[in-house]
Amino acid sequence: MAVLKCSDTQSDIMDTVVSEVSKEFGVAANEILGKKRHKNIIGARHVSWWLIRSLYKIPYSKIGDHFKRDHSTVMWGYQNVCNWIEIDDPDIADKATLIKRGFLLKRHLIPSMH
Repeated sequence: MAVLKCSDTQSDIMDTVVSEVSKEFGVAANEILGKKRHKNIIGARHVSWWLIRSLYKIPYSKIGDHFKRDHSTVMWGYQNVCNWIEIDDPDIADKATLIKRGFLLKRHLIPSMH
């Protein structure tokens, strides 16, 4: 997992998140950033938005600009992931929380399980 630096821009942060989500979901980063609407790509895209928003508090409008989407679309995708985590989709929920934990470990916000 890539380590983010304090000097990284919001765009760098979003690209790093997309890269990590890409690896976990087996979807190319350019597909996550693209317009395709296949279920696996949409899941990876929405998890990217959820991670960017929940970990880095980047505004929906900035996330939307980066992904060439309207901020309301990003808000909807973020809420989808919240719902998937709570009740709907354990596979996506597991992947999303695994990636989030990796970012938190890299930021030393939670202790390692070693």
